[in-house]
Amino acid sequence: MACKLFCCVLGVNNLYILVLIVGEAKTCSDGWTCLGPKEEDKCKENCMAKHKGVGTCNLYTIPEFPAPITYYMCDCMFDC
Repeated sequence: MACKLFCCVLGVNNLYILVLIVGEAKTCSDGWTCLGPKEEDKCKENCMAKHKGVGTCNLYTIPEFPAPITYYMCDCMFDC
């Protein structure tokens, strides 16, 4: 959970007012396919470029009969 802080100092005729606004930042996500651990750096770079976020390439498994389906997905988490 991230927290955003906004600070503003107003000064007029030697009178200074400090204004603080504190609130929680919402976390959003985006995702796209990647080719596994060898694309970890590319996932991080794309996430930072698109959303200024943190990206990780994760393996997901969907249990299916007769064989499970596995795929890699770049999970990009960023502040909204």
